[in-house]
Amino acid sequence: MFAQTAVTNQGTLYISGASDIFYVSGSFDNQSTAATTNNGNLYLLGDLNNDQSSMATGTGTLLLQGTSAQNVTGSQPFNTYNLTSNNSNGITLNNDLSVSNSHTFSNGLITTSSSNFLIYQSGATYSGDNDSKHVNGWVKKLGTQDFDFPVGNASIERKAGVRSLTATSEFQCHYYQNTPNINMHNGSLAIVDPNEYWYIDRNSGGSAKVYLTWDVSKVPLNIGTALLSSMQIAHYKSSMWNGQNSTATTGNLLLSGSITSGLLNSFSPFTFGSNINVLPVTYLYFTATPQDSKSKLDWATGSENANDYFEVQRSTDQQNWTYVTTVASSGQKTGGTYNTFDNEPESGFNFYRIKQVNQDGSFSYSNIAYCKFDKGSLSASGDEEDEKVDLLNSTNSPSLRITTPGSWSVSHYTLEIYNLSGQLVKNIESADVDGGGEQVMPIDLGYLERGMYVAVLSNTSQKRKKTFKVLK
Repeated sequence: MFAQTAVTNQGTLYISGASDIFYVSGSFDNQSTAATTNNGNLYLLGDLNNDQSSMATGTGTLLLQGTSAQNVTGSQPFNTYNLTSNNSNGITLNNDLSVSNSHTFSNGLITTSSSNFLIYQSGATYSGDNDSKHVNGWVKKLGTQDFDFPVGNASIERKAGVRSLTATSEFQCHYYQNTPNINMHNGSLAIVDPNEYWYIDRNSGGSAKVYLTWDVSKVPLNIGTALLSSMQIAHYKSSMWNGQNSTATTGNLLLSGSITSGLLNSFSPFTFGSNINVLPVTYLYFTATPQDSKSKLDWATGSENANDYFEVQRSTDQQNWTYVTTVASSGQKTGGTYNTFDNEPESGFNFYRIKQVNQDGSFSYSNIAYCKFDKGSLSASGDEEDEKVDLLNSTNSPSLRITTPGSWSVSHYTLEIYNLSGQLVKNIESADVDGGGEQVMPIDLGYLERGMYVAVLSNTSQKRKKTFKVLK
């Protein structure tokens, strides 16, 4: 049977055999008085509405293969034995769609909500899913079988599963990015992954194990430099993340792997965690300062644990990073002091970060430091610190006292104050400075937090910097 346009069914529609085809090039409205049974092939290019209650599942296949976005609506779930989803523009469920046998992802995404599910009945399976073909939203599963939910966020598929069910159960799952409340965890965890989590809920049934996978090619795994053996599934309950001891953990923390919890009887958000969080490096400061036509990069570490080397990276937009240079670790557990140069900074703002690489190949990133180069500006020809500017602040007076070298000319200077993360916290465009004299500048320091700062005094031909401390 072939239908050119929209079909409204108010009576009996029986697609009897596996070779029978009912083809609808428009929408299909299966009304409450209908009695539809599909034992063949129901092709739909338009929207699907179902108001028939207790619809027979049949033994046939529903093929949603429109060339424009399709919607499934209605007051009653649409039941099908097999499902083929084949729409590159996507299928949105505003009603439940239930599959009893098999689902083939041929093309496109399926979008669901918290009240409209793609449902896999007991024993149902699926195939063909990937990053461009999965469910963006909630998936529901009934039965006792192990099952991986084909969920993602429309850009990547990130499946999670349930294992070893102790009774016939009804579970549902949704994938999210940006884990909430990562600093709220009990003593069983030292760190919680901030990047992704799954909400796995049980509507009815028994206990089950939770199965999660990581794939750093899709989403970074940030649980410090924890050993694989210290990894746990983190379970959010009682307003905090709790560690769930795993029964199996396989893979590589730098690449991909999987972890399975013990049997659980409560369900909610789940992600990755670790009961060990050994920071490989602690930074005391990291600064970037223009020096002639180069960027001078300085940093110091308070401790280093199994650190191999530092890789300096540069960006002009804080999104795309390029390699600058590599600096070897001092090898001292008590830390060290480092400096290097970027010989070819870009015009405008240059942002820098340090990729700290451990001896096992794992790595982490520092905070970002930055400096600015303007086209056509003149840099100091002798920008060393052998001829220092004294910049001293009094703990009892909110001012800076500036003493300049005798060789300096009378001029207007710019005074910039940076914190040790490289952030500009104060800028005075016209500071009158006499060469070889002491200048008292009424610069309010009261708003600065306790700590170390860098002051940079410069004009078009001279530049000096000085580190000072704010005590409170």
